[in-house]
Amino acid sequence: MKKLLLFTLTTLFLTSSFAFANTVEEADELLSRRGEGVELAAQAADIYEALAQQETDVLKKADLYISMSDAVYFVGTRTADEPQEAKLAVFQRGMDAAKEAFALLELEPGVAKLEEYKTPLSRANYFFSANLGKWGETKGILVSLGQWPTLKKHLNYMIALDETVESYGVYRVLGRAYMKIPFESNQQGLDYMKKAYDNTLVTVSDITLSKNSTTVVYYLDLLMKLGNDDETFCEVFESFSDLVDGGEELLQLYAPDRLPETKKDVNDFVGNDTVLEYFDENC
Repeated sequence: MKKLLLFTLTTLFLTSSFAFANTVEEADELLSRRGEGVELAAQAADIYEALAQQETDVLKKADLYISMSDAVYFVGTRTADEPQEAKLAVFQRGMDAAKEAFALLELEPGVAKLEEYKTPLSRANYFFSANLGKWGETKGILVSLGQWPTLKKHLNYMIALDETVESYGVYRVLGRAYMKIPFESNQQGLDYMKKAYDNTLVTVSDITLSKNSTTVVYYLDLLMKLGNDDETFCEVFESFSDLVDGGEELLQLYAPDRLPETKKDVNDFVGNDTVLEYFDENC
């Protein structure tokens, strides 16, 4: 497995010779199967890049680079055992792909050339921010803090462009950052996370939750950290527990496009003794 991941990381810097014969639909299909193996997301990233280099339509070209950044981010988050230099290179590639989209869509930093470019430009900022955040985490805490102004700037661009993209992902990232950054307000972080949560509610089998499981897990962490709204914590915890107890079939109904990410969030939730203990003591 380790050899396979090392091979995958290496291929992220090569344009696959077969990629030019592939289509967007094939790349999308590979990315949709990312839960079967990280190498599928890596292949998708290579195809998106090759197609973007050939594309002449501005919006289509930008969308391909954004999809590439998305796929690369997934690869980077699934290579925990790899050397630091390899992981940094993956996330840098994700940021560089997003920058290609910026160059196509921006009039100036954070400002779209056309109205129709606003949403894709917001998505480009999201995946740039996601890759930058993981790059900083990989590099170390001091570098993470040093990158906070840049990250915050790009998140603010998202709010101005289209705050709804990636399930109000800007508020999920801001909420998590405000929880982690020492000099920021945890209460402000909770307010951001609540906005991400409340704006993405869905009901599946009488269970009502944010449709983004990462938002759910982060929301529980913040509610626990502040400890000033145990009623909400207990309600969200119980709903997520019911979802987990429903097994993979229910998870598929809950978020069919995010099953690999949802499974990871479920594993993190089940393995988080601190959250479980807080529930036992306060609910």
